[in-house]
Amino acid sequence: MTDKAVSEWLSSLKSDRTRTEYEDRFQIWLEYSKAKGLPQSGTEQLEDMKKRRLQQDQKEKFFYDNEVPKFFQWLQTEFKGKRTNKPLSESSALSATTAIRSFFAYHRYSLEIAKDALPSSEKVKSILEDHAFDIYQLREMFKYGDLTEKTILSCAKDLWLRASDFIALDRETIAYLIAQEDEKAKQEKRESDIIEFEVITQKEKEPASCHLSKDSIELLKEYLKVHSFKNGHLFDVTEESLSDILRRMAKKSEHLNQAKFENKVSLSSQIRNNHDARKSDRTRYEIHGRKTHS
Repeated sequence: MTDKAVSEWLSSLKSDRTRTEYEDRFQIWLEYSKAKGLPQSGTEQLEDMKKRRLQQDQKEKFFYDNEVPKFFQWLQTEFKGKRTNKPLSESSALSATTAIRSFFAYHRYSLEIAKDALPSSEKVKSILEDHAFDIYQLREMFKYGDLTEKTILSCAKDLWLRASDFIALDRETIAYLIAQEDEKAKQEKRESDIIEFEVITQKEKEPASCHLSKDSIELLKEYLKVHSFKNGHLFDVTEESLSDILRRMAKKSEHLNQAKFENKVSLSSQIRNNHDARKSDRTRYEIHGRKTHS
């Protein structure tokens, strides 16, 4: 990010995850700005804001304050995500506006949004409800995903991580573990097996035992070959876009399209009764529709 005003704002954010999400959201705001004929950098917009705040005409004075609700509507109607080619959900669109408000607030221009111009976060959250997916629903969702969506769903089912930990998975580490297991299997003249590893959770700062199944590994191998990455993460998603992926896959299913889902990647405790089920001799059901034995 070469824009000084934006760089200073992003540097003030303490969380790496928030910094990444806000940078992505601001890029979308600049895309909107270009489409609507607004100044096309944060620095230029601050200069424009400075001039407008001196105007007596209320429409001119609060131009950007009134533009954010328009941006919110545009995200849900005209905007097309680069990967999904679809507009954002209401909750994701609302989250995107927080980055714009944060940018202007950091530079001492608090936006005064009309009371009913944007829904409250509480109102948006209230329409979402927890949903524990069972194995049959996961199989149904899996049918309707593209390669990236199938890989995310399969890995999420295996790893049983919070969304914040899931999106922080390191791409090079996972690729190395897969290659290491393949090499070991070759030397031992056997088929490649699951891979096991630990991640340090962001909330508790404690190690969590994880595994990736053979099916997930096969999906990952293909995904890693064809996907273009913009950072070191395994998946180029935010918590909001992750939520959108799950809801979109569910809505494509005839059996699930009436449900509403929360923005967590924790899918269902019914998939595995505990974190070490893969080490037991119990039957393990995979989302790809077949039954395997550990």
